[in-house]
Amino acid sequence: MTTMLLVGAGTVGTRAARQLLDTPGVERLVIVDRDRQRAVSLARALGDRAEDAASWETVLGEVRTVAVAAPGLVSVAVARVALDAGCSVVSAADDDAVVAGLLGLDADARTAGVTVVAGCAVVPGLAEVLAVHAASALERSDEVHVARVGVGGAACVSALRRAHRDRALEWRDGEWRCDRHHGSQLVWFPAPVGAQECSVVGSGVALVRDAVPGVREVIVRAADPPQRTWWSAVWDRGAHADGWGAARVEVW
Repeated sequence: MTTMLLVGAGTVGTRAARQLLDTPGVERLVIVDRDRQRAVSLARALGDRAEDAASWETVLGEVRTVAVAAPGLVSVAVARVALDAGCSVVSAADDDAVVAGLLGLDADARTAGVTVVAGCAVVPGLAEVLAVHAASALERSDEVHVARVGVGGAACVSALRRAHRDRALEWRDGEWRCDRHHGSQLVWFPAPVGAQECSVVGSGVALVRDAVPGVREVIVRAADPPQRTWWSAVWDRGAHADGWGAARVEVW
């Protein structure tokens, strides 16, 4: 019987839990969250094949794979201990610092004979898959333009706000550049998302560049995060609304 550990029972973790239990071969799912009651509630909602635990450290000996859907550097902390226990780790974190920390464990993972999968989000994650797929149809790839829209929950909103506050970077002609005056640009996504105003951000650019070797220019744009209205304040306390997310990737 295959047992998986899920760390994080927020918006992304809830969706991941449902998908994991629908995955052939996964018979049991153990859920851990810093808010124990949230993990308990999710386990009860998922039925007999799911259960909660007070601490992820105590469960590592029972599982072979850990999925992390928690914000911040939790993914790195979990991965370091999980490698010693012989567990593979998959992280949905999209923060550049977290992804860099996970990639830094590559040598340890290879030595332990396990896998660390970093950045299973839209950017990074889906964007690189789409960029590599598009680049495979070309003799040479000069430019990659990525745009994203949508958030998964309160932690995603915070990460997107941080990306818009940080310096906008692009990879151009073999070096980092930030000298262009970037305003928002109207980007057309497939229905039902439609047209969205997106601004240049630095988050995720390095991984897109690394995914397409030799590319001359990489630009990543992201739609503006939700404004701090009375509704977003409620959202930040844990409630969320269903919505659509999308990624648009162009390779020239």
